[in-house]
Amino acid sequence: MERLRCELTGGLARITLVAPDCGNAIDPEWARQFRDVAHGLHNRDDLRVVLVSAQGSAFCVGGDLRYFASVDDPYAALHELAADLHDGMLVLSELDAPLVASVQGVAAGAGMSLVLAADLAIALGPRASRWHTRESGSHPTAGRPTGCHGWSATGAPRS
Repeated sequence: MERLRCELTGGLARITLVAPDCGNAIDPEWARQFRDVAHGLHNRDDLRVVLVSAQGSAFCVGGDLRYFASVDDPYAALHELAADLHDGMLVLSELDAPLVASVQGVAAGAGMSLVLAADLAIALGPRASRWHTRESGSHPTAGRPTGCHGWSATGAPRS
């Protein structure tokens, strides 16, 4: 199942999270697709900017808690998923192009990590970004040290 899509046009790589029915939750398939998309952008001379956005009312709710509850060893499952996610995030951070996150709704756990990894994060809507990590026991760094090294802005979407 397609969990995200990448389109490259005129120097713009548009990565879109396309699983709104589950809040764009991150499971192993999502993490593998994310890693593969990031590696596909590596060493491209025509890349000028990378835009990460999402379909639906949530940007990304973080790890798929239903998936973790369904496996025999959730720690091993998390380790495997995190390895692919971190690999993709590292590749994106090394690109010679800015990473921009267009965020609406919830960005939690590893979803917030995507936002924090961006050079510029733009939150859309009146309740654009919510920090929902404490209730699930997750942490917005996806298990790795990170920081918001760019700029962020909020505002209503323009028509």
